Amino acid sequence: MCERKERNDMKKLFAILMSIMMIACFMPTMAFAVGVDITLSQTEAYSFTAKEVGYEAAPEALEVTITNGSADTATGALKVALEGENADKYFTVTPGTVTSIEGNKTGTFTVQPKTGLEQGDYSATVKVSGDGVNAAKSFTVSFKVN
Repeated sequence: MCERKERNDMKKLFAILMSIMMIACFMPTMAFAVGVDITLSQTEAYSFTAKEVGYEAAPEALEVTITNGSADTATGALKVALEGENADKYFTVTPGTVTSIEGNKTGTFTVQPKTGLEQGDYSATVKVSGDGVNAAKSFTVSFKVN
């Protein structure tokens, strides 16, 4: 009888230890699952001033502010990417990554059409994303060369 009680106590102890190990293993994942919320100052489609074929100066760059609306720091690089067919041949983003943004603080980047484009209509989607960000944000830009 005493042997059976010891075996049951060992089973209970084993179950408790396994529970503690499971919590310890999954705790880091749970901590990062919350993420941070970002917003962009530019949310609507943006059209740059049209230029004539042979233009030498690009339209003025659009400056966009990223706001970290969370109390936590958005660590690592927030990637600023151009999406769309050949988008990187028509537009530039500077910088392409924004380093960490403290809670309730901001960071900036610019978007600008490239010079020397041929006649046509150009467009791209600008997307900001990153590890730990709850939802990527994006907007479109367009530029016309007459």
